[in-house]
Amino acid sequence: GLQNPLSLRLGRQNGVSGGIPGRFDGAVAGYGISGNWRVNAVAGMPVDYDIDSKRYFYGLNVDVEKLANYWSGNAYVIDQVVDGIADRRAVGGEIRFFKGGSSLYSVIDYDTLFEKLNVATLQGTVQTKGLTTLTILLDKRKAPTLPTTNAVFGQPTSSISTPLQTQTETQRRQQGLGLTADVKQVLASVTTPVSKTWQIGADFRLTNVGPLPAVNDIPATPGTGDIYGYTLQAIGNNLYSGRDFSAISATYLEGATYREQHSAYN
Repeated sequence: GLQNPLSLRLGRQNGVSGGIPGRFDGAVAGYGISGNWRVNAVAGMPVDYDIDSKRYFYGLNVDVEKLANYWSGNAYVIDQVVDGIADRRAVGGEIRFFKGGSSLYSVIDYDTLFEKLNVATLQGTVQTKGLTTLTILLDKRKAPTLPTTNAVFGQPTSSISTPLQTQTETQRRQQGLGLTADVKQVLASVTTPVSKTWQIGADFRLTNVGPLPAVNDIPATPGTGDIYGYTLQAIGNNLYSGRDFSAISATYLEGATYREQHSAYN
């Protein structure tokens, strides 16, 4: 639970929730308003990749844990600035459910600056008493996450402010949008034990990476179309010793322009 009334983390750290960038230098301060609820304020500078621009962000989020024993999640607002202009401005939230071997995880992140959905994902896992595991994943996202900073990809400069001398803020934002792909993924899988040492499984995957328009000197990139993948596998434990792991798999992939088959033993 969220038992400590006050918390503070300083320095380089990883953002794992609340819309925070992957790695950043900064501070996260929290206050527990009850045994299950906490309000957090965050501020810092992203360090996920180097650019010749000054970036910083700040935001608020609310966490809840062990709601009705099994549910947790958060809701957040976050604002990020690069060289004095808006970089990312988003609202979102997460929902998590854990009970026994079953779980549910969902994330929504909507960028109000671009008026685009950044992430929408839903993953659920159910485990039966016989230890058969069923998993479903539905995922739609921008890749990479959509800030104005994406406009520096493939450019001779890694500064946002330099091109602003000849371009408007709106033009830079549209360039960043043009360099960000839409990615969709669907996964359904099942695994079940057949003996003390072996379990078998199968999964289906559907992946689609959308096209990108031409941006300045970067040519247009066609989309992949729907790529279908089917895999059968057998997983063995402790076959030769008390600590070994073996996996035998066969996969078939089919896209708009190719087909692929491969098998592996690890």
